[in-house]
Amino acid sequence: KKLIIGAVAAAIGMLSMSASAQTNEAAWLDDNLSVRKEIVVKPGPDGAGLDARTATFPFVLRLSTQTFAFDDVKPDGSDLRVAGPNGERVDHYVENFDPKSGLATVWVKGVGLDPASSQTYHLYYGGDVASTANPAGVFDASEIIALDFSGSPVKDRTRNNNSVTTVPTSAGFAGQSATFGGRDALRIAASSSLNIGGRPFTFMAWVKPGAAGGGSIVDRSGSFSIALSGLTPFATVGGVQIPSGAALKPGSWNHVALVVRSNGRSELYVNGVRSGAGNAALPAQQGDIVVGQGFAGQIDNLRFAAADRSPGYVQGVGRSDNGR
Repeated sequence: KKLIIGAVAAAIGMLSMSASAQTNEAAWLDDNLSVRKEIVVKPGPDGAGLDARTATFPFVLRLSTQTFAFDDVKPDGSDLRVAGPNGERVDHYVENFDPKSGLATVWVKGVGLDPASSQTYHLYYGGDVASTANPAGVFDASEIIALDFSGSPVKDRTRNNNSVTTVPTSAGFAGQSATFGGRDALRIAASSSLNIGGRPFTFMAWVKPGAAGGGSIVDRSGSFSIALSGLTPFATVGGVQIPSGAALKPGSWNHVALVVRSNGRSELYVNGVRSGAGNAALPAQQGDIVVGQGFAGQIDNLRFAAADRSPGYVQGVGRSDNGR
């Protein structure tokens, strides 16, 4: 028996409450799975806010009892599958799956997103099948580290499997987040994948500072850093400081990003909006990356890519991760 039911909300899009004709006509991905739900993704201005066609864009799918029947799924969510717009399976992984609380977070590889049109994905489940989750496949090849801080020990979700030290975690932005008390710091060990000297890059993270602010969000000695002066972030790239014109909100989640482009243009973003810019030579990229030194608060969904993400991409992460 196959059951087609109403749509579930993708964090990148808006909720559609009933199955469409397109849903009814789509080929079934796996006959071993009995249930299918539609996911409507809106990459453009009324959704994620992407500014160009994007080949790969990871998005977050948040499940709750309001839109999802946890009783129909294996207790760990391992029977979940996701089909992309062309009906073929796309990579996904489960960050957290908690039937008791009725909450789950699933990362999905968005493919061929076009701001001019919406996309339809399908979530399949309801069968005694082995997991096909593939965290490394969710991110494109330029993503060299991705940390969501759920699970123990903390794992780099990219194919690089970078080594990360342990820090305390607590309920956070999505699942668990790294929690800092002003003395703890997380260290990402130097590796060949992180040796990207002379190349453009993008660092992004969700940050929830305490009332006093201060401390370092990220620091790679001699390369780049983002720190807080009170609640106002400032970046340093190769010794050149880039101040921000916008402050973070204490006790709230804020998206912070630093993009260093191939021409040395360095841009600091707060909640998807450029808040500061400057010019600096592309720095050396050697040594460990230290996160949260002297910082009190939480950090989640940390990503570091050897690519200069577009303003629309940064805005898209800030919107889609945040449940827009």
